[in-house]
Amino acid sequence: MNTPVQTAPAEELRRRMVADLSRQGWIRSAPVRAAMSALAREAFLPDTDLDLVYAPHEVVRLRADQQGRTTSCTTAPWLVAAGLEQSRIRPGDTVLEIGTAIGLNAAYLSSLVGPHGRVVSVEIDSSLVEGARRVLAQVGADNVEVRQGDGEHGAADRGPFDVVIATVQAADLPWMDQVAEDGRIVAAVRLRSLVRQFVFEREGDHWIATDQLFCGYVSMQGAGARPQQVVQVRPDVVLRVDGDPVDADTMTALVEQEPVQVWTGVTVGNQEPVLPHMDFYLAAVLDDYGRFHATKDAAADGRITWTLGVGHSATWSATGFAVVALRRLDEENHEIGAFGHGPDGQRLADDLAQHIRDWDTRHRGGPEPVVRAYRAGTPDDALALGRVVDRTHARFTISF
Repeated sequence: MNTPVQTAPAEELRRRMVADLSRQGWIRSAPVRAAMSALAREAFLPDTDLDLVYAPHEVVRLRADQQGRTTSCTTAPWLVAAGLEQSRIRPGDTVLEIGTAIGLNAAYLSSLVGPHGRVVSVEIDSSLVEGARRVLAQVGADNVEVRQGDGEHGAADRGPFDVVIATVQAADLPWMDQVAEDGRIVAAVRLRSLVRQFVFEREGDHWIATDQLFCGYVSMQGAGARPQQVVQVRPDVVLRVDGDPVDADTMTALVEQEPVQVWTGVTVGNQEPVLPHMDFYLAAVLDDYGRFHATKDAAADGRITWTLGVGHSATWSATGFAVVALRRLDEENHEIGAFGHGPDGQRLADDLAQHIRDWDTRHRGGPEPVVRAYRAGTPDDALALGRVVDRTHARFTISF
């Protein structure tokens, strides 16, 4: 790939970014290191401060909706590197990208597939397409075809693809029939309100996730959009439900009732990254599951628990609500427990606390859950045992 001549500051920032990502383990291979070392990111972001352009863990916001929610942004370089490594792209591969945005990731893909490979990138936002095409041509990525269209439909006429990589948050796998027999899908999929970037590969007549990564992306738009229900309990307090909808008024009334607290004796250190694993376990074992978000200021009256920024696991019944809680033991450690609300709150909090203890004794420190994807219509008796999540194109199972 031919890149424009850059100023010394941009080159130095790029070198530092690549060095940081390599040291942190996000860049592991020579091809990804070469691709990220060669590309002048500022060509795609000419009006953005160079320090932000090359900040390893920052995104650049491109578009927002009327409510101020981000609808398009650049992917943080650490996550770009992780996705490129997960994809295991080889020279000569044919790659489908879902979500072109400004074309940055497509440029990296262009470098990895080389002159004998091809990248087809699909972008739903027509206002971004021409700009992406122009800058990709400027940096010499002439093996990339940018299409304006709905990523839900992919690009079947250009398949089969060795790799499908979705740089948006999906809730389904509509591209299964566009992948070569030995190919793979790399996609951030939301299952029960939890998002993981999975690498799906074939396992007989279905797909199995051979790798997964805790992350976040802007959600898909168009036919593949599957928004969660957002129950606004009070300012800065929401419940997100990714399944059968709940009655918002009932849920709000339950959460505002005086809580009971159940503490488990299970502790977690401030720097111990185990809570996402626990959340996935709870999402697999609880019939009703959602994510509760509350800032410390919003929870200052003690009637609800505060949560970390990513939210806490929650469950409910017709007459009760329970949510995972944390309380500080010392400067380094918290205890995990549950707040219960409503007539059924005590039972739900007790059950939630017991599930947390079960996770601690049986699964903590163990492997991630096994996630499989079957085509829609697959009968129940052909699915792996575990929690089933049904979507339009796929039936997912989550097994511990």
